[in-house]
Amino acid sequence: MNTCQELPLLTSKTTITVPFVYEAAIIKPRCSKPVLACIKDEVTVEIVNSTLDSLPVALKVGEHSMRWDGQSLWAQVVDVVSQEGHKMYKAVHAKEVIKNTENGGVNYRYSCAGPLAPFKNFWSSFSYKPFAMKQRLYNEIKGTGFHHLVSDEELVKKEELKYRLWVDDNRAEVIERLNEIASGLMIVDGLMYQKANEPLYNITTFGAGANFSVGLFITYGYNENLSSRCYFNALEFEKAKEFYLDKTPNKEHKIRTNCGNIIEVLIPEAVQCKPELDHPE
Repeated sequence: MNTCQELPLLTSKTTITVPFVYEAAIIKPRCSKPVLACIKDEVTVEIVNSTLDSLPVALKVGEHSMRWDGQSLWAQVVDVVSQEGHKMYKAVHAKEVIKNTENGGVNYRYSCAGPLAPFKNFWSSFSYKPFAMKQRLYNEIKGTGFHHLVSDEELVKKEELKYRLWVDDNRAEVIERLNEIASGLMIVDGLMYQKANEPLYNITTFGAGANFSVGLFITYGYNENLSSRCYFNALEFEKAKEFYLDKTPNKEHKIRTNCGNIIEVLIPEAVQCKPELDHPE
């Protein structure tokens, strides 16, 4: 199963109700200046269901596997737990995510999003921006809302809020971000998977003079401070080695990546990175 056309269409979906908070600029009764109100709301999202049989392994780096749906790479979501002083990786079940989402993450141990609660407080970075309002009015209200700690007592439903004028809100912006998170998740045989970045080879130089050295790394993103010439996709290991040899002062040094692995390519079509075009230079 090596072609996109052979992969089955993914149509089954799981619906999750996601509570969220957004900000609204309102003018209260008998007032003339706008203030920010924090509104609690909820909306349903859909997460695609699939099976391991429908998602063949496309790339591997050591024990880490990335699966392919014909368009994107997917990797299993894991939660890091500590056991006898050692890090352990635990698979995340969809039922855990659904529970932590629909109950607002009340028993989740962290206050921000994580593997077991990807929708936890996801709106906190979306402070209100003036769309229709003048900057002067925005300056008057920026000391409230998400700009300070919001308690549960401050959260109200829109129908419970008393106001004489609804100036603007960022509800659509928050829901757009919510749907972005949902589209990056998939339930595979009851376990959570997320979209994965494609692994790349990277050549980085360090120091100068007697301290000069060169490293060959496997990375999952670009560093805009490094040239695109320093990056090679998963099919270009030989080119990466040539570039490494050209840069290193020790030509007899054994060529190996920092982690000791190479990127194993099982489905060449899944390799889509083009560093010379994708790099944000």
